[in-house]
Order: sequence, then C-alpha cells, then structure tokens
Amino acid sequence: AWNEDLVGVKAFTYFPDNGSKSLPTLFSKILLFSRADGQPLAMIDGTTVTYWRTAAVSALASRYLARPESMRLLLLGTGNLAIPLVQAH
Repeated sequence: AWNEDLVGVKAFTYFPDNGSKSLPTLFSKILLFSRADGQPLAMIDGTTVTYWRTAAVSALASRYLARPESMRLLLLGTGNLAIPLVQAH
C-alpha cells in the first residue's frame, strides 16, 4: 500500500506445527518506508494490527447489518481475536 508520503508492506509467515513448540503459528510485520527516498521509517507488529483491523471491520459491519433493537452479541470460536472483537463491539 502507498500514499504520497509512505510505502507500506506487510510480510507474514505461517507455520502450523509451531503450536507443538508453544509458539504462535503466524508471525507478521508491517514495514513503512519513505516514498521520497525509500528510507525505512517503522516496523510494526502486523499480527496485532490485523486483530484490531478485523475487529473494527466486524463492529462496523454489525452496526449496519444488525437489527436496530439488538442488545446482545454472541461470540463463538474466535481464538486470539476474541478480546479485540468484544472490545470493538
């Protein structure tokens, strides 16, 4: 992704057998570079950003798709996304 100031790249790895080693199965980083000269500006934990982005999109969709009188949310099987989803909603 890019805009007039920045170039952003998301890189990730997926190792499904890492659970047996008590390691996450997914690692992710977001790298930001200057669009003017390519200098690296930031390296951000992409996994956390992805959790919050997914939760925010879910909450926004719920706002538009749920019945107006809805008062409760049932959350099932979300794993690491559970806390960000509940907080976003």
